[in-house]
Amino acid sequence: DLCTATVTYANPAFTDNCPLVNSTTTRISGPVSGSVFPVGNTNVVFRATDAAGRSTTCLLVVTVVDNQPPVINCPPSTTVTGIVAPCATPVLYATPTVSDNCGGNLDLFLVSGLLSGPAFPAGTTVNTWRAAASNGQTAQCTVSVTVECAANRPGSAGDRTSSRADG
Repeated sequence: DLCTATVTYANPAFTDNCPLVNSTTTRISGPVSGSVFPVGNTNVVFRATDAAGRSTTCLLVVTVVDNQPPVINCPPSTTVTGIVAPCATPVLYATPTVSDNCGGNLDLFLVSGLLSGPAFPAGTTVNTWRAAASNGQTAQCTVSVTVECAANRPGSAGDRTSSRADG
């Protein structure tokens, strides 16, 4: 759940045509080994100086990758009774909530099913939502909307159950 990583690295090894007596290797920019690095690329630059005072630099690029998908939470599924003929009814349900450990842009879109608000047909409609984070990771959830028709509910006038008594 972090948007960082603790990174340990070894200092670079330099070589020289003369023995490396009184030579130095110095980190001149970037975080020290064992530091917390942010997501993305961070440059660490080193300078080596030989006994004659000549120097060269090298660049270490530390890449921290956010490989955690976003979190998406759908509202609970719902069951309603159809109110118009043919049996259907408008249904409002909450839009899913999304979050990501690194923030940034999150796209939320309906993959299949119906948006909240229009008339849902009789039966169950599965509404699948997907969230996409800027790191390319995705997550999805579903909310089911079930529309029951009054004529098909047990105990309703449309229920054709009968009983017979012999006697």
